[in-house]
Amino acid sequence: MQQAGDGSARLPFIRAAGGILWRTRERREVAVIFRDRHAPDECSLPKGKLDPGEDWGQAALREVREETGSRGEVVGFGGTLTYYVGARPKVVVYLEMIAAPGGRFRPSREVREMAWLTPDEALAALSHESERQMLRALVRSALPGEGPRKPGKNSLARGA
Repeated sequence: MQQAGDGSARLPFIRAAGGILWRTRERREVAVIFRDRHAPDECSLPKGKLDPGEDWGQAALREVREETGSRGEVVGFGGTLTYYVGARPKVVVYLEMIAAPGGRFRPSREVREMAWLTPDEALAALSHESERQMLRALVRSALPGEGPRKPGKNSLARGA
């Protein structure tokens, strides 16, 4: 295997991480972003590639902060998506997060808009079926009024 610039082995797949960022523990609003990078008015959950030396958890927190303006507190595992970018597979690990107070979105060259939507609104707005399926499963995983799931012992939320 070839060595990447950071000394780690070049993986045969693209590693990315993101967040399912809830505005509050009650899970009434989730952050979605709008960009025009891959398609006009694409709506997605915040995510991006891992930087050299980053683990999945660090990358998820960084991407959420960069793309939404909010710092997240990881509360659980959100899900994993895999798909192809050209001929290379991409693996995206999502962590479930609660937004810390005081965040402020600023448009960037990557993200032009961010919105807090109810789960139903987000399910209607998200451009990718795989993200809709993951969000739908996550919303169903907690009992009404229970809030997000707690991270497990071996959770990626701890940077494993």
